[in-house]
Amino acid sequence: MDEMTSEQLTERYIALTKEDLPAHAATAREANEYISHSTAQYHGRYVKTLYVPKIYAEREQRIFADIVSTISGIFDKVVARYLQDPGYRALFGFDKRLEELICQPSRYHSLVPIARIDIFLDEKTGNFKFCEFNTDGSSAMNEDRELNLALKKTKGYQDLTRKLSQGLAPAPDSGPAKSQALGPKLGPAKSQAPSLALQYSLDTMELFDSWAEVFLRLYREHTAEDAFPHVAIVDFMEHATEMEFEIFVEAFRRKGMETAVCEIRDLRRRDGGLYTPDGMRVDAIYRRAVTADIMEHYGEVTDFLEAVRADEVCLIGDFKTQIVHNKIIFMLLHGEETKSFLTPAECEFIKEHVPMTYGIHDARICEKDVLENKDQWILKPRDSYGSLGVHAGVECTDEEWREYFLKERKNAASDYLLQEFCMPYRSPNIDLAQGGTEFFPVYNLTGLYAYAGKFSGVYSRISKSEIISTQYSEMSLPTLFLRTI
Repeated sequence: MDEMTSEQLTERYIALTKEDLPAHAATAREANEYISHSTAQYHGRYVKTLYVPKIYAEREQRIFADIVSTISGIFDKVVARYLQDPGYRALFGFDKRLEELICQPSRYHSLVPIARIDIFLDEKTGNFKFCEFNTDGSSAMNEDRELNLALKKTKGYQDLTRKLSQGLAPAPDSGPAKSQALGPKLGPAKSQAPSLALQYSLDTMELFDSWAEVFLRLYREHTAEDAFPHVAIVDFMEHATEMEFEIFVEAFRRKGMETAVCEIRDLRRRDGGLYTPDGMRVDAIYRRAVTADIMEHYGEVTDFLEAVRADEVCLIGDFKTQIVHNKIIFMLLHGEETKSFLTPAECEFIKEHVPMTYGIHDARICEKDVLENKDQWILKPRDSYGSLGVHAGVECTDEEWREYFLKERKNAASDYLLQEFCMPYRSPNIDLAQGGTEFFPVYNLTGLYAYAGKFSGVYSRISKSEIISTQYSEMSLPTLFLRTI
């Protein structure tokens, strides 16, 4: 029996919306009003969204699980080789202070406890390319939660939910339900006689209690004790998503862990332990402070760092995650040094799904080709977040691209990478809350949350331009998952 696909579900959602645009628009405004007063805010700005959510069918969910499982296995091998082999370690070019922190022993099994793996997914074919690997600073769980709460107020959600629960026959042209462990694809469409109607539900993937559960399990591996730790969620608070942190506090407390949010610079080491300003001794840390910020403020977080070195606190995740977070991994995954310890199937997976990436001074770069074909390339700093310092050829004039590229190419100290540009998948959407009456195409970026190497949810972002970033026209969509009842 054929299955529904994400593309077909979106088409049905749009068809239902077009039946009565004014009625849908009224509920879109109600949902937008909810979001504007919700906790999905960052530094006073609330998340922007459109009317049509992302809906993933069961076969896309299997594909996501395959992607996370495969790349997590590769990450584990890369991190292990980094720790074992000084020659391989040197390829990353990290500060010696950071190397020392990375090589600190840890006593839980997961080398990358939390990540959001951003991919460019072609929803027609199932092909994909990796965009970015985010580790400890991975965020936006609360955006997804609040957007889904708002979505339930809309007529589109209510109408589709009702129809799915009543039973829908899968569309006769849907492709076969197949996924492959390495490099999964959706099969080509195939004509088939209509199937019997199935009943479905639309669900979300919960991202707070599930992480608290994984966190507690890793802590108990670390201590070999069946205990409930006192936890500090730490960051440089000028960069923090504080409202999201408070939702995590509630989730951790539901699991029996006393938890507080703390400015990382305010942690104090004394009496063989680490303490928050109000005197709570910290047993475990959920680190949201990204490594680049820690290294920039190295002298301001000495108490935190000394407690980590002395193993006075369980750090989740520890600094090994920087091996994955730093964008140089995109270049090194294609290198012979990495291929030497991966399986042929893993090497093929990388060749197909990891964009080709070069150091800006790589002799293999043909300057003439890069300048004449700017739309095929993107420039990225090795260690940044929030798309800071990123320049894509498609967003630049010829003169701008020439200036950006040659400036970094001629700078002997530049840490920039030149990467193959991946054009995001486009899907139709509409801004009913702001009075829109026409559907228009948006570009998509799919973030796969991975908790201890397991697929745990999706953060869906869109943009009116090819670059999906807060610097441009980035928005977020609620994400739903189809389940067969």
